[in-house]
Amino acid sequence: MFPHDHIFSLPLAANWFAGNWGLLVVAVIVIYGLLVVGAGDVMAFSLKRAWAISGVCFAESIRKRVLWITPLAIVGVIGITQFQRALDEQDAVRQSLKICLFATALVVMLASIILACTNLPKEIESRVIYTIVTKPITRLEVILGKVIGFARVALTMILIMGLFTWGYMRVTAHQKQQQIAYRLQEGDVSDTERDRMGEYEHSGLLTARSFWAPDQLGVYGAPPDPNSSQRVISNDGEQDVLAGYAMDRTALFGPPNDNVDDWAHSGIGERGLAIRVNLNTQRTGAATDQPQAVQPFGPVFGKAPAPTNLVPPRISIEIFDENFNDLFASTTMVGASTSGELVKNIVEYSKTNKLDPALSAGGIRLSEPTKLPDGTTGQTAYAWLPPQTAIGLFRHNGFQVRVVGASGNVDFFIGPHPVDCFIPEIKPGEFDIDGPHATRIDPRPGIDGTGELLAFRGRLGIHLDQEMSGGSDAPHTTAVYSFRNAPSSVTEDGIPIQVNVQVDRSNSEVEAGHEDATMLDVSVLDEATKRLTHLAQPVLVESRLPAFFRIPADAVTTGNYDVLLHCENTAQSIGLLPTSLLLVTSHQYFEVNLIKSLSIIWMMSILVIIVAVLCSTFLSWPIAIVLTVLLLLGHWGVDQLADVSGPGLGRQIVNDFKFTDVALSKVVSTGVDTLSNVLNYVSDVLPDTSKFDAIEDIEQGVNIPGDRLLEALTVLAGFGIPSIVIAYVLLRNKEVAP
Repeated sequence: MFPHDHIFSLPLAANWFAGNWGLLVVAVIVIYGLLVVGAGDVMAFSLKRAWAISGVCFAESIRKRVLWITPLAIVGVIGITQFQRALDEQDAVRQSLKICLFATALVVMLASIILACTNLPKEIESRVIYTIVTKPITRLEVILGKVIGFARVALTMILIMGLFTWGYMRVTAHQKQQQIAYRLQEGDVSDTERDRMGEYEHSGLLTARSFWAPDQLGVYGAPPDPNSSQRVISNDGEQDVLAGYAMDRTALFGPPNDNVDDWAHSGIGERGLAIRVNLNTQRTGAATDQPQAVQPFGPVFGKAPAPTNLVPPRISIEIFDENFNDLFASTTMVGASTSGELVKNIVEYSKTNKLDPALSAGGIRLSEPTKLPDGTTGQTAYAWLPPQTAIGLFRHNGFQVRVVGASGNVDFFIGPHPVDCFIPEIKPGEFDIDGPHATRIDPRPGIDGTGELLAFRGRLGIHLDQEMSGGSDAPHTTAVYSFRNAPSSVTEDGIPIQVNVQVDRSNSEVEAGHEDATMLDVSVLDEATKRLTHLAQPVLVESRLPAFFRIPADAVTTGNYDVLLHCENTAQSIGLLPTSLLLVTSHQYFEVNLIKSLSIIWMMSILVIIVAVLCSTFLSWPIAIVLTVLLLLGHWGVDQLADVSGPGLGRQIVNDFKFTDVALSKVVSTGVDTLSNVLNYVSDVLPDTSKFDAIEDIEQGVNIPGDRLLEALTVLAGFGIPSIVIAYVLLRNKEVAP
């Protein structure tokens, strides 16, 4: 969708090419099939004869009135688009375009599967194939001729549907733009609509934009200080911070050995995972969950009572997986303020293996300010993930330590290295949590390649976005979109930005259409000069509708800058996604984008035809249709199971079912892991149909990158070429003539 999200690398473009072994398999199949089995047919191959066969397939498909399905699809598209409910004029155009392209893909794929799966079996059944194979024609020419012929049919259908889509969308867009011009002229627009409608009128409703996504989104309790590396989270869970760690199984579980179970039970699987959090705090109002520590006795020697002190606030520590899903709750970990207290709590836990809620990491009281290992002063909190729980990390590709405030009216100051993870050293008489004998786990590097990868987030919204409160509800809450090495896209009016957010209003009793406009205060922080530039006017936004503004060209000096957002409205919150704010880099004509989308659909249809022809060489046509669908959906199906079929699945099943027999546990664990590995290997040789997404980008008004076409072509070549060779070998060895 975005340029730097699609940096193309040929060995990684398709799952088939996920490694050098994939290229080797393709080469072996092609060389064996064409140079060993069919060397004579390759030498005698004639493109003219293959084209003649394709012409027969094309003419036969036309005689079957296959093209009559396109007028039916067109009528259906026109009917469906009349009942859509759009947010605005541009959304109406995009919904219509999505319906047109979906109908095109559906019609072409269904026709391709049916034609390609039924052609060869019916020719064999009716003995028409006898007439063909007794001619001076090779089986390779038969296979290629049929693939080319059905590809011509698919192309014809795509051209018909494409011409309809182009004409229908141009007429629809023209009508909508006339409505926009009339509304602007009559003043029938709200304040939030005026800028958006003006952009639609200027750029058009079908123009495709190229976007550059920010490298990172952070939600903070206060605007970041340009001259400080500290960031703020606050207000009892309003924000949190996650520190990312890669799943280096050798570092976490020790060197691998032949016994996977033993490997999982070494390292943190034997001694657990220790976590140390370093931060500072500052109170912002009346104390909440901060009881006063009072001298237990009255006046001593006639003196007044000692002054009362507020004890440190609390934090909670959890572990998330690589997808930001809750993996280990704080109630599964032992917590403490210091390493010494943690050792005592671990010993107490080990006596019963039952965690007292008072000892958990679900509300750890921070230590008093102490000197940290790096020489600075701060407060610490510790957590320990027991070994029997830590084994669950074995199945994941990474994990993240989440730190969230558990006391209200407190600002938590987070430095550049707030979290440290260790494999503690546990021996008789020796318990080293984070000292010289413990093994430190390296974190993921930050977006600039240095430091620690930290994600600052707002509270999770119902739309899986991050919520940022506005106005007096959170007077200093700020969202920061960080751009690094962004391309220059300066226009006469500045740097164009598109923002699309979810607006939630607490004052829902306000009559619809009479709400106060939602205002975003926007600032730009230049990374090189540390200069902060405020936009003179707030950006007015509506929920789930794009808004456009421009950054002054002189506000940034390089491609490294941050865009800061704050909602000025009280009793409103803004839902943010990492792609809610985008840099607009260029525009492209609708016709060019449509041709790209239709080209991807055609490449997908060719892949479908090749798979169908392959299945039809050794199966009857009903079974061939079923197998074709299974092969095309196989990779997608395994991807859906990826989260539960990773390393360590067998051990997890053994633990879940509580097998007590050692031999049975071994058989079940090894068997499940073997089946999981076989399933993953099988999916690697199936085509990744997700690379043929021809609708999402163009529907969202995004310029389809050239890499998207190259990815689709790579999957088509990587799976299609060996499939054609296999189909040829099967047909060559098949007795189809007396």
